[in-house]
This record gives sequence, C-alpha cells and structure tokens, in this order.
Amino acid sequence: MPPERRWSALTASLAVLALLAHLGLLAGRAPAASVSVDLGATDQRQGLSNTQRGQSTDGENDPATCGPPGETRGSRVNRGAADDDVADAYAYFLVTDPAVKGARSLWISATANDDPAFAAGPVEVRLHYTNAASSGPGDIPDTFAPHAGAFRLAGSGTWLRHTWKVADAGFRTFMQGTSDFRLDLGSARVCLDRVEVRTEPESVEPEEHLIGAHYYPWYTFGRWSYTECVAGALRLELDPPQPPVLGRYDSSSPQVVDQHLRWCAEHGVNVLILEFIAPGSREDQVCRDVIFRHPRSGDVRFSVLYDWAIRFGNGFEATPERIATARADFRHLAREYFAHPSYLKVRGELPLAMIYVTRALSGNVAGLSDALREACASEGLDVFLVGDELFFPSPPDSAKIRRWDGIFGYDAYAGRGGHWGENGTLDLFRSRTDAYRDAARAAGARFFPSCAPGFNDRAIRRTCANNPALSRQLTSSGDGLSHFRAVFKDIALSRLDEEVPLVSITSFNEWHEDTQIEPASGSGSTAKDRSASGSQYTQGFAHESYGTRFLELIRDATIAATGKVLGPGGPIAGATVRVLEAGGEVLVRRSFSTGVYTVPRLRLRPGASYRLEASAPGLLPVTTALTVDPARARTGLDISLAANRPPTARIAVRPSSEVRLEGGSASVTLDGSASDDGDGGTQGLTYFWQKAGGPAGGEPESPTAPSTRVTFAAAGIHVYRLAVDDGQAASSADTAEAAVTVRPGLPRVSRGDCNGDRAQDVSDAIALLAFLFAGGARPPCLEACDSNGDDAADISDAVHLLAHLFLGGPPSASPAFPACEPYAGSLGCAQASCG
Repeated sequence: MPPERRWSALTASLAVLALLAHLGLLAGRAPAASVSVDLGATDQRQGLSNTQRGQSTDGENDPATCGPPGETRGSRVNRGAADDDVADAYAYFLVTDPAVKGARSLWISATANDDPAFAAGPVEVRLHYTNAASSGPGDIPDTFAPHAGAFRLAGSGTWLRHTWKVADAGFRTFMQGTSDFRLDLGSARVCLDRVEVRTEPESVEPEEHLIGAHYYPWYTFGRWSYTECVAGALRLELDPPQPPVLGRYDSSSPQVVDQHLRWCAEHGVNVLILEFIAPGSREDQVCRDVIFRHPRSGDVRFSVLYDWAIRFGNGFEATPERIATARADFRHLAREYFAHPSYLKVRGELPLAMIYVTRALSGNVAGLSDALREACASEGLDVFLVGDELFFPSPPDSAKIRRWDGIFGYDAYAGRGGHWGENGTLDLFRSRTDAYRDAARAAGARFFPSCAPGFNDRAIRRTCANNPALSRQLTSSGDGLSHFRAVFKDIALSRLDEEVPLVSITSFNEWHEDTQIEPASGSGSTAKDRSASGSQYTQGFAHESYGTRFLELIRDATIAATGKVLGPGGPIAGATVRVLEAGGEVLVRRSFSTGVYTVPRLRLRPGASYRLEASAPGLLPVTTALTVDPARARTGLDISLAANRPPTARIAVRPSSEVRLEGGSASVTLDGSASDDGDGGTQGLTYFWQKAGGPAGGEPESPTAPSTRVTFAAAGIHVYRLAVDDGQAASSADTAEAAVTVRPGLPRVSRGDCNGDRAQDVSDAIALLAFLFAGGARPPCLEACDSNGDDAADISDAVHLLAHLFLGGPPSASPAFPACEPYAGSLGCAQASCG
C-alpha cells in the first residue's frame, strides 16, 4: 500500500495531535530547490540535461538497459574503445534552473548500476565541477575542480546512489561552454540512471533539545527470561527484585505503549530510536501496528536503529549479498517508517536513520552507504545516515566518519566498568567525546553525543563474557544517578550539534543489559542478587530502585517549565503555549495529547523572567509568569482556561437617530464602543460596520473602528449593522442594528414676503387678502404670510403688515423679512420664500 494511503487514516486520527511544531526544527524554512535528469533513450529532464553527447572523444554515451534481474532500468552508458572509438570517460551535465545554478552549497547525486563485473577491479566515479573561483573556461583547475570523494563501484549487483556535497559551486557554464559539471567514469563502461542536483536546505535555529532514547519493542512474557549464557534480566535477579513499574509487560500492549509515550513526552525524551531488525519481525509489527498507530504517537518523534549485528548474525563484512538485503530493508523503512508524520527529519526533509556498530564493518562499506541512499531515493526520499562510530576507548577514524552524514555511539560502556569517577574513565570519555566531535566537524558530519546510565549484563552473559558491571554511581559514595548526571548533563548536553541538537541515550528499556531509564519499582538499594554467591551479578555494586528519577533528571536538565493546559472539560490537547518576553515571542509550543505542555531550556536564559500565554479555540487566553530556575524544571505550572462568553454588540447614534438635511446633507456618529467581549472588557474585540438598508449613500467612513461617522445626502430610513468578534472562536461574534431616519430639509422662510417676490410691500398684503376673500391664488408659502407669527394666515396678518409698512408698527415675527431661515411651522410652504 502506498505510504500516502497507509497513513491517511492515521493522519486523520492525529489531526488534533498535530504537535510536530513543538518538536520541529524547521518552521519558516525555505524548501530546497532541485533539478534532475532520468537518463535513457529519451531523457526526462527537469532543469538538468546530459550534454556533450556529440563529442565522440569526450562525452558520448548511448541508451542502455541495465541492472539486476527484476530491476532493469533504462539508462545511458558511456562508449568504450570497442565501439571503433576512443573510450568516452565523461558524462557532462548542464543546470538550467536559476535557483540551483546560482547556489554555492549543493548536493550532487548520481545513481549507477554496480555491475558484478566490477568485482574484478573496483571502479571509482569522480565528480569534476566548476567552482566559485573559476574565471572562465581557460581557468582549468577551477573550471574542472575535482571533488575529493569517490563513488566506488565494487560489483554488488545493485543500483547505488552516491551524493557529493559541494560548498563552493560556481555553475556558469564554463565547462567547454556547454556544462557545469561532469562525472569521470574512468576506463569502465558505467550505466547511469539518474543524476540530481539540489540546494542544501536552509538551516534554522532549533527550538529545543532532541533527547533520543533507544527503544526495544521486543518484550513478551518469555523475553523477560531471555537467555544468552544465563537466563534473566539483571533487575529481576536482584534480592529483592526491582522490576519495571509496568511489570513484565508485553511490548504489543497499547496500554504499555500509552504509558511509555506519556513518560517520554512529559519528561523531555522526545525521540524514541526504535530497534529495527528485519521487515515482518515482531519488532517491526509492533512499531507499525501499535506504536505508529497509537493516538499519542504525535507526542514524540521516532527514528530507527538498524541492528546490523542481529540482522546478519554478527557478520560484519559488507558483502554484495548483505548490501542487497540491507537495501531491501531500507526500501521497507522508507515506505513504512519514514513516511510517518512523527518521524524525525533533519531540516524537515531527510529522515534520520541510525545503523548499529558501523565501526566494525569491513568490505564495501561505501557501497553499502550508497545502496541505502539509492533504496530510499527509489521511494522518493533522501536519507540522513548516522553511523555508530563513536567508541571512546579508541581514537576517531576520519575515513570511517566521512562515510556518514552524522555519527553517534551506541556503546557508551565499552567494557569499562566500576566507578568512572574513581578509575579515570570519565576523563577519557570526556576527552574522546571532544575528539570525535572535532573529527566529525572536520569531516562535514553531524555529531550526536551519546551516553548511558550504567551497564550490567551479567545476568545474561556472565558465564560467556564476564563483562564488568558499570556502576550507576560515579564514585563509591555517589548517588545512583551520579554517573548519568555526569555523562548526560555535564558532557552530552554541553556538546550538542548546533543545528540538530540530538543526544543518544542507551537506552529507554534495554533491561537485559541494565542500561534502561524506564521507571523501576521496589524500594531502597541492594547489592545482593540471586546467584549462588549472592553477588556474582552485582559484583558488590549497589543497585538503587530509582523509580522515575532518571526521567526527572532529564526533565530538569532540558525543560524549564511543565504543567497542564486545562479547560472546563479537563486537559486540552493541542493548546498553544507561547513564551514571551519584552522583545516579543521566544518560542511556541503545543500541549501533548495528555494536555501536558513542556517549555524547553535551550533558548531560555537561566534566571530570566518570561510570560507564558496559553490559548485554545473557544477559551480565553491566560498569561502567567515564568522565572527560569537554573537547576530544575518548574513543575505543576498548570494553566486553566475559562470558557469564552460571546461578545455583545451595542450601537449608540449621536446626536440623534433622527436628523434633517440641512444644505443638502446631514451626519451622525455611530458609536459601538459600548460593545463588550462578553468577559468583562473589550480585549481583542474587532469591529465591522456595514450599511444594511436604505437609500443610496451614507456608507460608514471608518468600517473597522469602534465608532464611525456617516454623512447623508438623501432622506429616508438608513439601516446599519455592527459585527463584533472577540477572536476566540468562529462562533464568538455578535451583531446589532440601528436605524437613522433622515428627513428632508426645512423650507427657508422670510416672514412678510407673502407673494414670494423677494420684497416686502403692500402687494404682499393684497395677495393675502385676495386669497382669503376674493378667490385669489394660494400664496406659495403660507408660512411667509403669517406676519404676526400666530401660526395662522388671516386678515390680522395683512393688518400687521400694513401697520408696519405705513404706520411704524412692529416688523414681522421671526424670521422677519429680509431674514431667510429654515422654519417648520404648521401652515406649509410649497416652495421657499427666499433664495
């Protein structure tokens, strides 16, 4: 089943648990640009082409079908001397995509058939490229710059993929005027299937430590009595025993997986490195069917440890047969593991896979690395391979380190028992950790510091290996966590990789070798065991029943604060927790499926004060203070979110909801500032005004302000709607409506000008008397005829007017001629009596 279909149901079930952001290294990162060409009779070109085919003495190549039975591919092969031609040693390539062509840091990959014929004499394919210093085609050393790495073909009979990392590319088509790089195939005829060039993904600042613990999904009831030379697990053979808190559990139990995921996520163990032996094994089935499908699988990330030793029965030579098997295994991993949404990916693109005890491998190890890369590429993925090269009793081997993208050390014991703080081993471990880190940096590989809480395999190997026990006490007077405190907190955490700050802890639950940090039950401390002598297993070293104290040590060293985000219904999964300071946002976390959140220390300053703001849809955000304790996590910092009450929209119209046009216009202010967010204030409240009905015009001038002015030019009823939203949920909005009645403007009246001729004289009195007693025309504005202002138009007004004109009587009532003012009397005015 394709990965996208296989995980579709899982992805849906994890929608609420989309918590990768809280573990992510990659927010805001620009994706890598890439170009490729699939070679064959008809090339499939995507920003990259195979050039110089017409130059028979240099880059000529022909279509070919190559590969092992069942996996033949269309490809191209360079011509040899037998083709009535000189051997064509090169394949040339031209990048046409500007984003790739202009980049300095590039990864150039080539896939080739490792023909069994090459076993007689290995073939090395080398890269020549135009570097940034090249001044033109005549600058041969820089235009044809040789890369130090070689793609070695040794006859494995499989397709291999090799990647060269280039830091100083200068692709300006200087290579014979047609190409940017070429592959030197030497005198052999090599089938090339695909060539790719991609820019290096951008690096980003990490949000937190990546604390990886090796996890063994192999337990059944019988497995607890696992036998190599002797039966049993060390803690079960103590007197009294100190079994796991979960007892002799079955790894396929969803309840067991549930508790393991809870412990890890809530204590800062955020990467589980899953033991992988073979497709279809019990371990594989538990991972795919139980762990990956568990509802809490979004709370941590996963990687794999490919256990070469068990897979190949301690055969450490990289033979063609083993390479082919490993290649098939990695295709399975690419399909079934790397596509999981919680799988750990470097820079968001490269699934990280660890390989056990690579330091012991011999034979075609470079071919193995290339085969694993090709297997993943055939499934559409690049892979970040991490070799088990750190073995602190021995100095680093740069040639071996260079094979891998990163290195770690599974064996943080290396046969050095006793109290490391007293026998000098701690100093050696520290200095060699630094030496391997420096060697990895020089080789261009990532370095992942590694550590273990102790080691004692004498309950299963005493009679055949007689390995000394490594005490969990750093000194004979130290506590039972002192060794781990030194190697994890004091050494590993201070030597993290700057970009991928991953620590490898051996282990979470390898109880047979007593390297586990999984909580143990029991009480007190004992140096006694159930052997005949009573101390053959313990060698007299005290073994404490440590409970959850190793997890608490990890938590205190890597986490600044932890608690639950709570709502009215209990813990909230996926709540947002923002860490804030005066300068703005420091980081953002999400609460786990249990409602627990953690705030990592990596980007916080010891002793500094911050604010934590928790929020969730439909609930009110809450802010609380956090001061970072340098020594321990602030635990139990629960944040309770109250249910959000919806807001209430309120509208006031000022000065009045009824206005009259004056001079052709009128205006009001619509005031929504009395609205509230439903929770006692207006925090976060947004406003939106819109006209909901009425005559044209009168649109709100400030539609998103608490108050807005509206100007009218037309009479009528204008309706307005205000929507307020407190931003807490899609349903947390309210609306209110208000109507404004706009009346026409009042007529302009000049009292005493009854006939409307813009003058006050005897003709006005005659016009009124004719209307009243002689059947004359109705004056156009009776209000103007009301000379005495008694709200009537009658003979007394004519008398009042004539007395004013000829006898010195008082003038007309206001507005008296020649004044001209709006007036709303009861007599009416068909047209204004003045201009």
